[in-house]
Formats: sequence, structure tokens, C-alpha cells
Amino acid sequence: MAGRVDGAVQPDRRDLRAVGATQGHLHGGPGVIIRATSDLHLSAVTAPYVWAALAELQEDARLHGGVTVIAGDLFDQATMAHMPTWNKLLRMFKSWRGEIYLIPGNHDQYGPYNSIIDGMDSITPGLRVATLPMATPVGTMVPYMSDPDEFWTAVKENRRSKMLPFVWCHQGFKGAYLNAMRRDTTGLSCSRFDPAYMVVAGHYHMPQNIGRLVYCGSPYEATFAEENQRKGWLRWANPKASVVPERIPFVNTVAPKHHTIHWHPDTGEPAIPPDVDVERSIVRVKTTAPRSMARAAASQLRAVGLEGARLITAPDEAAGRGVVTESMGVHDAVDAYIAGRYSADPTSPAPETMAEWAEEVDLWG
Repeated sequence: MAGRVDGAVQPDRRDLRAVGATQGHLHGGPGVIIRATSDLHLSAVTAPYVWAALAELQEDARLHGGVTVIAGDLFDQATMAHMPTWNKLLRMFKSWRGEIYLIPGNHDQYGPYNSIIDGMDSITPGLRVATLPMATPVGTMVPYMSDPDEFWTAVKENRRSKMLPFVWCHQGFKGAYLNAMRRDTTGLSCSRFDPAYMVVAGHYHMPQNIGRLVYCGSPYEATFAEENQRKGWLRWANPKASVVPERIPFVNTVAPKHHTIHWHPDTGEPAIPPDVDVERSIVRVKTTAPRSMARAAASQLRAVGLEGARLITAPDEAAGRGVVTESMGVHDAVDAYIAGRYSADPTSPAPETMAEWAEEVDLWG
């Protein structure tokens, strides 16, 4: 039976195995080249960054063919997609050599088993959308699922004997870095995977390998949490011989980089590293000086072209650490609240809170 959600016909969850078994049987085999990326977050604003990134994968596909996998979050907002951008993406896929698999991420979805990329495969030869979990020659593909039990059932029921030992998905796993400062302590446990699997995931933007769990990472920096990350795409020259991918840096990155400049008024004008283009970058200035002192020395920032940069200061000492008063400005109040709740360094959790993810990391060796 099928249900109806948001006006769209929905498959019964009990039919997942039957539906998944009938999809994804394309002409690719275990010996073909595979390339992968994720978390494009395509919108009218980010489109130039996404086209530049995809062009590098498309050129590799033009030269070598094979299989391309995009592991979720192709779009930034499923319910507010910019249709000219959607159409341009479709045209790019139609001219793409080889096979393409698209895995819906949480940003692509607008309801159970509905996503903004559904239907692309019906009008694009060689493209398949994993709207439902499915078995493919290059491994099991599972869309984003908020229900852990449903995810593990999908992984189990979509394994086939003649496929690569890969699971492609868009999920958060314990032990993985959300960004440079935080690790996942509440996600799915990698201990439930067969140790022989290579798990390739989207969802977290930081490129990372944790044993046999590999996150593609996003192709460009979206926030300061991604500062200094080496963005790249994954490539398997012979996945049958080795499931470990090569991570190839993106060359033609057109997105602005994020940079943090450290400064203290007592030392004079802040030094801008030679590789930082202030005009093309998103820059913030951090100082241990209180806000009143930093504001008094604002001329030092103006002298080096940083007057428009976001300024992060310490709370004024008169406010008292961790105490929010009515006389505080918004920034000082926020700084004081964070200092009082999380200590002076909110990016360093207490050791006891990190025990779970540490155990998960150990599982991957």
C-alpha cells in the first residue's frame, strides 16, 4: 500500500526491500573509477562555488568515465529551490559522462521519501536518485534517515553478493568531527557496520577519514567552523583492489576563504598573513582585550583595512565573568553568558563528555 504525505504518493515502509532491490542496476561494474563529493548546498548565492567544484569532477568523468556519487545535500533548501539553478544542474548532469548516483540529504528532503532531486533520474539517462535505499553495483545507497532503526534495516536489506563492500549515505556518526572544534557524541554507532565495509558519508562538512568511515566534506567553506580545511573530492582508481580513496584537492575554488586574525591593541596594528586577501576573504579579528579597549584602538584596524571585519573581544572585566547585567551591550552579554556556562574555552568539553566518541573512534582502529 502507499500513503500520501504533502500531496505526494509515499511507498509503504514495508516495501523498502522490494523497491530497493529493483533500482540501481546500471552498467557500471566493480572495476570502474568512482568519484564522490557531498554537501554542495546549491542555491542562487552558492551556485558559482558549486559549478566550479562540479566542473572538476565532470572533467575527470569526461576523461575516464566511471561512476560519480553525490552523497547528499545537493541543495541548501528543498522547499525554496531556485529553479533556474535546478535546471542548470540538470543540464550539467545530462552532459555528464558515465553514471551518476544522487543520495538525498536532509537539506534535499521536504518530507518522508520526498526530495527536491526526485524525478531527475526519470529524465536523465545514466542518473539514479536513491530516494529509497537501494542496492547498486558500487554498494548500498541510503538516503538521510532520522530513524536509526530504519537506517540499519536499510543497510542490512540492501546488500547483495556481487557488489562492492561500500555503504553510501548521508548521516552523522559518533566520533566524527562536525567541524574543527566539535565531535559527534550522539550519532549512529559505527560498531554496527560489518568491519569489511567502507562507509562513505555526507552530512558533516569537514573532510575526514576515521578508519573505514570517510566523509567527503563540502567543496567550499561556508562558515568559520570550516576555516583552514583542505577541501577536496574522493576518487577510487580501482575500488575492487582498494577501498581507500584518494582525496584530490579542489583547484579552482572561487568561494571566499575564512580567516581569523589575532590581535591585541598593546602590540600595535594586526599583522595580516601574506596569503590572506582581505578583499576576497571573510575576515574576523579576535583579541583577548576587553571590548572597551579594542574599540578605543579601532584606528589600528582601520590602518590595515580591517575596519569592516567582525570583532570578537573578551567581556569587559567590570562586567564580571559569567554575570550578565542590564548595562551590557549585546556582544558583552553573549560573551559573559558563554564564559559563565562553558568556562573560558567553550570549544574544550570536559573529558567525561567525550568518552563515548573516543570508544567509537577506537572501533575503527
